[in-house]
Amino acid sequence: MRPASAGTAPLRNTSDRAGASWQDRGPHGAARLRNLGWLMRSYIQSLILFCMPLWFAGCAQLPPSPADIQAKKFESLPTRGVIYIARSDPDFSRDGATLLLDDTVTITTYPGTYYRWEVAPGAHRIEGFAADAGRMTISVEAGKIYFVQQSYVPGPFTPHSSFYQVPASRGRAIVMHSELVGGR
Repeated sequence: MRPASAGTAPLRNTSDRAGASWQDRGPHGAARLRNLGWLMRSYIQSLILFCMPLWFAGCAQLPPSPADIQAKKFESLPTRGVIYIARSDPDFSRDGATLLLDDTVTITTYPGTYYRWEVAPGAHRIEGFAADAGRMTISVEAGKIYFVQQSYVPGPFTPHSSFYQVPASRGRAIVMHSELVGGR
């Protein structure tokens, strides 16, 4: 056997797989990793193609209800007043806020919802339910429309609704971008 000279590399035993790198391991080496990478890319692409239509279908907006369409005509009543209570979106909280209207009607508002309340002329009270300390009294005349904007701020101990009478142009804009409470 000839000794290896200083300028040449020793011959490598190709039958010994223990010293081979991962690229040289045949079906367990680079080719297999390439196939695995292709398989993963194919799987992820298929998953994305399957989920995208479902995701976009979930974003489809439902048509407005007949009651919502009617309420957005902003028609006044000759013998009664109309109060629109609207909660704009975004609001300080996504939570529902339950309101009492003259201690007789109970509604729950969420961001992006409104309620059309037809009342007899006179003073009417809007207030938060239970721990909600918000309160407002509004004086209503027959044949007129009033807009009240609600903001809801949850607190650590007591949530609080704030009510503001807003101009008709602002109130109509909020209502037009909202959905009627209980309209579906």
